[in-house]
Amino acid sequence: MRQKMGRDRTYCGIDPGYKTGGVALLCGDWCQVYDLPTFAEGGLNAHELKDILQSTQIDFLIIEKQSARPKQGVSSSFKIGMGYGQILSTVGVLNIKHQIVTPASWKKAFMKVIIQIVSYKWSRSVSFNH
Repeated sequence: MRQKMGRDRTYCGIDPGYKTGGVALLCGDWCQVYDLPTFAEGGLNAHELKDILQSTQIDFLIIEKQSARPKQGVSSSFKIGMGYGQILSTVGVLNIKHQIVTPASWKKAFMKVIIQIVSYKWSRSVSFNH
């Protein structure tokens, strides 16, 4: 990734969960979070997703990998797969550089960042001068 002059990079993360999914945009100290857009009668609203993704210039996007799970019904698996495919198609049509990551890998990376932030803030709040 190359950094553009005079502008922080903008990152996007998408959780494709059918009823609990979301879209997050992050740039510097700015962040915007959306529920994954769906229709009331079911299904992903790809037009609204496109509008969210085009609301800012995204430099890199991460999508959580989806797969069928044990004991998950056929209908539920189909809905998740359809939504996942629509997300991949929307990102592809918009030509946004992206990577698909497993839930375990992004959670592990996220925890490392959280630990670094907490450690930094803790070290700055501790005073050894009494």
